[in-house]
Amino acid sequence: MSPWLQFAGLDGQGSGTVTLQMNGPDQSDPILLDADLSGVSLVTAPGAAPVTAAALSLKLKADDLALETPARFTLQGRNLARDQLNLARLDLEGEGKPDDLTLSLAAQGDWIDPFELRAKGGLRRNGAQLAILLSEAEGKAFGQPLKLRQEARFTVFIG
Repeated sequence: MSPWLQFAGLDGQGSGTVTLQMNGPDQSDPILLDADLSGVSLVTAPGAAPVTAAALSLKLKADDLALETPARFTLQGRNLARDQLNLARLDLEGEGKPDDLTLSLAAQGDWIDPFELRAKGGLRRNGAQLAILLSEAEGKAFGQPLKLRQEARFTVFIG
């Protein structure tokens, strides 16, 4: 996996299979990506702690490689870790375009204490502004139940 990560400016390792089914210029069939990886370790910056995963599975269904039309994806991870965060399970589903995504998340793991989280929301990007929207969130952390009472919006600036 290491040579392919260099294209994305990342360093790391892992193994697995990636299957890509492309459509031809006169075909309306969707583009399908199916990846099953194991023993993944990604370093996002020199000296940074690696993000590790025992197993990652990604499925993508899109009409075009540029993702100019809405696409659907699922990402499942098992035993993901970075520093003190350990996710036994991560399930993420999304639909939309890179600058306008609807997301659904389920995670279970440990960060100081065991936790569970289920959430729905989205990401909206407008130039350097990224809005993170939460419409639903519930779970358990630090031995206490969690529940989002009303929709929440966080805005960050990129760059």
